Amino acid sequence: MNPGAFPFFRLLLPLGLGIGLGLSYPDMGLLTPLLILLLSLAVAAAFLLIIKQQTRLQHLRLPLLLMLNLLFGYLITLSRTHSFMKQNIGNAKNTSTRYLHVRIAEPLQQRATSQRAMAEVLQVTDSAGETRSAGGRVMLYWPRASYPSGATLHYGDVILIPNLLTPIPDEIFPEAFSFRKVLRPQQVAFQAYLTQGSYQKVDASPHFLINASHAGVTAINRILQQQFTPDKAALMSSLLLGYKADITEEDLKAFSITGTIHVLAVSGMHVGLIYMALLFLFTGSLRPGRLKLWQGASILLFLWAYAVLTGLSASVVRATLMFSIMEAGRTFLDARGNTYNSLFAAAYIQLLISPHDLLDVGFQLSYLAVLGILFFYPLLSAKYEPQNRLMRGVWQLALVSISATLGTLPVTLFVFKSFPLLFIPANILIVPLSTVVIFMGIGVVMFSWVPYLGTLFAWLTSMALDVLMVPTRFMAKIPGASYTGFGFDSWDMALVFVVVMVLGYALYMGFTARNALWLAMALCAYFGKRTMVWAMERNNGELIVFENRGLMAAVLRTGQRLDVLSPPISVGRADTLRQAMRNYENAHGIHHLHWHFFVPGDSVVLPGGRIWRHALGSSCLYDRQEIRVNLLWLPDTATLIKGQNISRQSYLRYFEGKNVILLKNNFIRPELDAGL
Repeated sequence: MNPGAFPFFRLLLPLGLGIGLGLSYPDMGLLTPLLILLLSLAVAAAFLLIIKQQTRLQHLRLPLLLMLNLLFGYLITLSRTHSFMKQNIGNAKNTSTRYLHVRIAEPLQQRATSQRAMAEVLQVTDSAGETRSAGGRVMLYWPRASYPSGATLHYGDVILIPNLLTPIPDEIFPEAFSFRKVLRPQQVAFQAYLTQGSYQKVDASPHFLINASHAGVTAINRILQQQFTPDKAALMSSLLLGYKADITEEDLKAFSITGTIHVLAVSGMHVGLIYMALLFLFTGSLRPGRLKLWQGASILLFLWAYAVLTGLSASVVRATLMFSIMEAGRTFLDARGNTYNSLFAAAYIQLLISPHDLLDVGFQLSYLAVLGILFFYPLLSAKYEPQNRLMRGVWQLALVSISATLGTLPVTLFVFKSFPLLFIPANILIVPLSTVVIFMGIGVVMFSWVPYLGTLFAWLTSMALDVLMVPTRFMAKIPGASYTGFGFDSWDMALVFVVVMVLGYALYMGFTARNALWLAMALCAYFGKRTMVWAMERNNGELIVFENRGLMAAVLRTGQRLDVLSPPISVGRADTLRQAMRNYENAHGIHHLHWHFFVPGDSVVLPGGRIWRHALGSSCLYDRQEIRVNLLWLPDTATLIKGQNISRQSYLRYFEGKNVILLKNNFIRPELDAGL
């Protein structure tokens, strides 16, 4: 496999590097000089491309092109970063702002008791009634069925909301889930919780596609509710539209444990199924050669129509764009043998449109899964292929699942800190069954208006849905179906990437003694790092203090023991805090946890001769009669320096010695943050 055969691969690497540099080291002061350099290089590259005669400078074409892409990636990242814009809500937000005009920028996400949607800020109005332009994005929440005056909200609507913006909270404990990090690719830094009657619909969506999308989703949901029981209608709505709010918690957990949660999210798999169905419908084959112009255009038209009908979610648009570019390359350019290049072209175009997608987990998993299937599937299938037709189909499904898992394994382990051990048998059974249910569900929607035929389709689909849920629920109840008891950091992810790449190289070139040695060395590097960290964790310890919703607590780790010190709290609140500490426990191999409740005046004896003494407003940790750290419980920033917004680092500089301030809804590692 020659990377030079994929020109977009050469362009994608420097573009991604430039975007990464722009995200990691943004500096608006470099904008003008880099823009001048970019234009100069563009002129030089254009000159080298148009000259006919051979010169010594011809070999500079490729380096110039790569440098252009790197600079372009950095510049477009700066230009699309909202925090650098003067009118961004993060820069324009002040106490005089009373109202904000925002446009709902995505389909509403239904939750158990509330709805959520990202919105773009258009204008702000101050206390004097003056309105000025603004920008940026915010996350809005409001209770379900709480629309004022019957004003139903949809994607694209403009609403007037009060200035109730608060920063999106970060992780409350080391290695806990951080919603702020999840929203970073979308550049959302603020959120607002709206109550009934606190907002007003100003304008409806003017976009035809958005209105058509909402009408399609509403019509499909209405048909499903008419044809199925509530539980089955919820499952069908998730399979067809990705709408998971009404699914029972038991069923949702079953799909998650078995590693098949992707069938409930309308994404690349669903778009791929529709694409294959369209191929067969228009060509009579799943592997046609070059398509006629009308066939390719029809497939693209119906593919985007499906994206519109399912709500134009980010994952569907991404997958549709990818398949559209691949099909356009085959139809119009006869690029049927260059699927890799089409995949890289799709990623390249998407990053040009939205460079911050480089950090989006959905973007990463989508392209890594397809890349894994394209690379590993033919190599694995060439090793063995059953003669029996039924067994061959099962074997191919298993290989597709294994290939996609190998491609996404490093990112999956890093992001979710879990691994479904039954993903191979689960995908072999559940994915084909869900495919049948999806196509039958489409039949229900298409023929619901036909007497008897619509009822027959609905009955058959209901039976198929029952068959689908039997293996799903059974495998989810098997002990050890999902492994979650481990930590996984960025170094682990890099080492697993190396292992996967070496494995791919060995499969492609053959398992020679040399390649087997390289694979063994990569595995030894990963497991050696894990063993070294485990050995160090057994002898190390640290103190962590945190505040969450008015509760201030401290956690002392000694080897593989964790001591939690807090005021008396309810069992439910303790479970919530324990859930926040779960990833930390797994990462550090905690085997023993002890919870100590204290009130002012209490002293708690801890391992290693340490003593915890708590007074009203402060706590001290003594190590053999010496004060290790003095914690000042001042969660309200206004009580310290009124009217100033001071960062955590500023507080640490403000207090001298071993005094540490604890901020609201935050955590501190005193020995690391304060240099104690």
